[in-house]
Amino acid sequence: MRGKLMIMIDLEDRSPENENWLADTIALGNSLRDRLEATPDVVVHDIDVLPLREGRDGRCN
Repeated sequence: MRGKLMIMIDLEDRSPENENWLADTIALGNSLRDRLEATPDVVVHDIDVLPLREGRDGRCN
């Protein structure tokens, strides 16, 4: 069986030393892949970690 999941995380990084959020999203994707593939017979074909922007109406687009 093959399917897709959508995970939304509301994240606020207040630490000034973490200015490179792109590196953090790549690390998050790698961590998710490693954890999911720890289960026997599971292959992760693709992981996309994409930032969402919140509009003036409070909705993400």
